[in-house]
Amino acid sequence: LTELNLEECKGLKGLPKRLGNLTGLTELNLQRCGWLGELPEWLGFLTRLEMLNMRNCYCLNRLPGRLGNLTRLQMLKLGGSGLMVLPERLGDLVGLRTLNLASCTALIRLPERLWDLTGLKTLNLGGCKGLTSLTELLGGLTGLTELNLEECKGLKGLPKRLGNLTGLTELNLQRCGWLGELPEWLGFLTRLEMLNMRNCYCLNRLPGRLGNLTRLQMLKLGGSGLMVLPERLGDLVGLRTLNLASCTALIRLPERLWDLTGLKTLNLGGCKGLTSLTELLGGLTGLTELNLE
Repeated sequence: LTELNLEECKGLKGLPKRLGNLTGLTELNLQRCGWLGELPEWLGFLTRLEMLNMRNCYCLNRLPGRLGNLTRLQMLKLGGSGLMVLPERLGDLVGLRTLNLASCTALIRLPERLWDLTGLKTLNLGGCKGLTSLTELLGGLTGLTELNLEECKGLKGLPKRLGNLTGLTELNLQRCGWLGELPEWLGFLTRLEMLNMRNCYCLNRLPGRLGNLTRLQMLKLGGSGLMVLPERLGDLVGLRTLNLASCTALIRLPERLWDLTGLKTLNLGGCKGLTSLTELLGGLTGLTELNLE
């Protein structure tokens, strides 16, 4: 057996020990097994596992120490579980490429050895409302391409070392209400293609170095508290979508907006503070969608 799917087997009360003999397993799906409070130690014998899915196992509160034996594991889905902490041996999962912790609302901290996961590509912490800080060691995940911090309402700021994640292509900060301004190191993330700051209602300033992000294709600022946009917005030559919907405090658009000749979609719906549109808007000759609702 290489694949075993037990998703939503709600009647089960536990896993038999002899499943530990299935050493050829590459995929184990336990999603929505609400009865699952902890995983057995024999899980560490399944050393060929590449995908382990325990999403929405809301009673899951402990991971086994032997989890670190699963060095071939590429995808670990723990989103929606009841975990408060993660074992330090998580850092032994040297093959891990995707770690999904979305909506782990009880999670209060990340393990220090998370930085050992240098091959990690995707880290999803969206909805981890119990996290109050991010370890500086997160900056050691230099292979990361996608970071999701959506609705991490407990965070008070972003560690400086996130500026080391120069391989990031997607950064999601949606509904991070604590975010008043973006740090200048954001300009070091020159490979970013998508930056989502929708409904960051306290956001009132964008960094000057934002203009360094010439590969940025999608910028979502809708629902933020911005009153003005920096002129260097015009340096975002790769931008295709600019969402400013419901930026009710926005009073004017930058003169250099017309430099965004590759822009396809511009959403200004609900920007009640705008009293006029610059004539230079007519320079956006590539525009296919314009929302002035």
